[in-house]
Amino acid sequence: DERGKSFHIYAEKPEIRKALYELFYEVMDIENNIRSWIRSYMKYGDFFLYHEVVPKEGIVATIPLPVNSMERLEGFDKEDPFAIQFKSLVNKNQIYHNWQITHFRLLSNSLFYPYGTSLLDPIRRTWDQMCMAEDSMLTYRVVRSPEKRQIFVETGAAQDKDIPSFMENV
Repeated sequence: DERGKSFHIYAEKPEIRKALYELFYEVMDIENNIRSWIRSYMKYGDFFLYHEVVPKEGIVATIPLPVNSMERLEGFDKEDPFAIQFKSLVNKNQIYHNWQITHFRLLSNSLFYPYGTSLLDPIRRTWDQMCMAEDSMLTYRVVRSPEKRQIFVETGAAQDKDIPSFMENV
C-alpha cells in the first residue's frame, strides 16, 4: 500500500489487534519474510512453518522448515480420525504436534493429497522440452562449427618452402 505494508491486521478489539501486531510484526517479522515464504509455497505447493511456543508467553519464534524433510501424518489415532501430526525426516524422525506446525498447501490436484501441488507443475514438461531444444541446438552448432570455420594466416612475402614451418609456429 502507500505506507509500504504488504500485510494488514483488522480487529475490532484493540487488545486482539495489539497481540496480532506483536505476533506478525515483532515475532514473525512478516514484512521481511512473507515474500520468501510465499515464493517457497508457490514453488513447492507446500510450506511448513514451525512455531516455538513457550508456556504463558505464546509463540516466541517461527522457523520455516524444508518441504522435502517433512511428512504429514493422518489417521494414526483411531479415536480421533482428524488428528494430525508432522514428522521430520531429517531431525531424527521427530514428531511435531499440529499446533507446532502450520502447513500451507495448494490443493489443486488430489493425486498428491495430503500435500499440495506446485503452481509450476503444469509448465515443467514445457520447460524440460525447451532446455532439451537449447541443448540440441548448441550441440548441433558445436559439431558443425569446424566445417564452417576458415582461418586465414597472413604469410606475407614468404617463399613457398617456408610456409609449412611458419604455419607450425603460428
